[in-house]
Amino acid sequence: LNEFWLTRGKKIPINETVMELPLTLHFRCEGRIKWLMVVQWENSMNQQMAMGTQTDGDQDEMKRILLEGNPVLLAVTGVVSLLHTVFDFLAFKNDIS
Repeated sequence: LNEFWLTRGKKIPINETVMELPLTLHFRCEGRIKWLMVVQWENSMNQQMAMGTQTDGDQDEMKRILLEGNPVLLAVTGVVSLLHTVFDFLAFKNDIS
């Protein structure tokens, strides 16, 4: 059972007044690598919550960005961030020498 991508906005509170709930089940086999990445990310988020550096709301926001965001825009943002880091490193190295 994979509840990793389930955010608080999708959950329905259950009490005495709820008589009927929508139920949709999806069954599919996931690849080992994808499963390992999800488990690793979930463990990392749990460690960050234990240290107090992240809240449930932060986790839900990150999941929402990845689920609803444009993959091309996310990839371009990652590449630009990586290039910015490399150029910062090179500039710092040049300043030292």
